[in-house]
Amino acid sequence: MKTYDALSKQFEYVKTGNGFAEIPSENILECTEWLKNEAGYDYLEMITASDHNEKFLLVYTLINVVDKTDIIIRTSVPREKPEIDSLSNIWTGADFQEREIFDLMGIVFKGHKNLKRIVLWDGFEGHPQRKDFKDVI
Repeated sequence: MKTYDALSKQFEYVKTGNGFAEIPSENILECTEWLKNEAGYDYLEMITASDHNEKFLLVYTLINVVDKTDIIIRTSVPREKPEIDSLSNIWTGADFQEREIFDLMGIVFKGHKNLKRIVLWDGFEGHPQRKDFKDVI
């Protein structure tokens, strides 16, 4: 809980409660860099995304290995422009996870050095984990 309190004091736009911190997507880099460099969250455990019709929800789990604590970060991007800054320059472990989310959900990770499909082939049309995906079979 201390990290959630410190994060919301450091950044007035962060909302905390219910076991996670809600961060506006445009501030994801600033907050996660602070969490790594100032709060010691040195390991990105996972990134996941889900389709909520008008927006996509992204959830990040970060670990402080020394303190054995974790923090859950939630943010969302609008369906009409699904893009967010890449965390792959902060945590190399974000590389494949962001590529998978791009491939299956169509969320663009700005600044990612190798953002291309990782599960499906290059000619595949659409993003099969979106609710509006229409299979052609």
